[in-house]
Amino acid sequence: MIRVNTNGIHEIDFNFDGTTTAAITSPGVVTVTHAGVATGITQLTGDVTAGPGSGSVAATVVKVNGAAVPASHAYVGTNGSSQIIAATTPLLPANNLSDVASTSTARTNLGLGTMATQNATAVAITGGTIEGTGITVGVGTASPQAPLHVAGSTNVMRFDNVGILNNPNLWITQNAYFDGTWHRITSGSPVAGFNWVQSSGLLSFVSDTSTTGTPNPVTIATLSETGAFTGKNLAITSGGGGSLTFQDGTTQSTAATSPTLQTNGTNNTVQNKLNLVAGSNVTLTADGSGDVTIASSGAGSGPSIVDYVTSTTAYTTNYTYTPATLASGTYRVSVNAHLSVSGTGGGSAFFTGVLSYTNKASVVQTVPLFDTTLPVVTNAQDVLTNPFVFCSNGSAVSLSFNVTTSPSGVVGTFTVSAIVIEQLGT
Repeated sequence: MIRVNTNGIHEIDFNFDGTTTAAITSPGVVTVTHAGVATGITQLTGDVTAGPGSGSVAATVVKVNGAAVPASHAYVGTNGSSQIIAATTPLLPANNLSDVASTSTARTNLGLGTMATQNATAVAITGGTIEGTGITVGVGTASPQAPLHVAGSTNVMRFDNVGILNNPNLWITQNAYFDGTWHRITSGSPVAGFNWVQSSGLLSFVSDTSTTGTPNPVTIATLSETGAFTGKNLAITSGGGGSLTFQDGTTQSTAATSPTLQTNGTNNTVQNKLNLVAGSNVTLTADGSGDVTIASSGAGSGPSIVDYVTSTTAYTTNYTYTPATLASGTYRVSVNAHLSVSGTGGGSAFFTGVLSYTNKASVVQTVPLFDTTLPVVTNAQDVLTNPFVFCSNGSAVSLSFNVTTSPSGVVGTFTVSAIVIEQLGT
């Protein structure tokens, strides 16, 4: 028997047969010899306070502290702890497993995968799935409030080419979430979002402008898979044939309409172009809003055009045209207008055209150029006034056009196609 006292705590007992001996060959080292051959060297990591000892006792096995130990193993005791290790490749507690031959093999033997080598600040999952019940994942938050909770101030989530499948309803909300009841995320801010229902194909937009308490989002607009849009105070559906039907039942055509281009009341052969060409002694000036002024420098002693304007603008109320300043003289004015009326029943529209000028006696004159009553059944009419000759003292001249309708619901529209003012003399 060899007894080594380590720090007064452990006794190490070696029981040997007649061919096995042991000796402490250097401080802290026990050499076990069997049949004259050293079979194990064990490092004692405690404080060795006793000197070498020797002895042998007949036995069939090697024991340490009464426990059977393979002949190639030895015992190490350190300050109250104990461990049985291989004598040829000892694992010392102080090395914290750094003296194993292969760390990867050791992990495999312990049933540890590659995630055992990753740090909490650098985890990469490149395969497999995460599944289970009661699991919550927080990104940007240590207290997730949903199975997947992404928190942050800006740009907290991004989806690239992602499809959401097998989900009958899709909710995306701002500052709220729904788990059977609504919850506000941040007090002091309103709630908004949209919901898509797979079964009906209806896309709803919801909002709650309150900023505190349990949110109560209400639908402010919906869009169906057929294209029907319904707002809180507006509903628009396709009426077919290029029209829209509004919530109040009215229908608005979406088909584009174009004016009919004519010359002296006759339709032009080309209807997609109107180009005025200046002739001899004639100047054409476009004002950028659809009006063109035609002026003539005159020739000989005949009449000269001093003002000429054309327009395709349609009016349903008063319109006044003031020509360029006219010098004192004698003038002739002609007007070409297109009148139309729409509505139901026996209604009509009353159209008037009036010339106002100041004569050479400085008396203001008001002269009707035309007054026409157009019933609904007539629909439309062109008016070409007889030329009216007047003398002006050079004061301002104006032409006023107006339409009145009866009863309500009748709409009258007029277009002043052309106004021509010629100077006949001084």
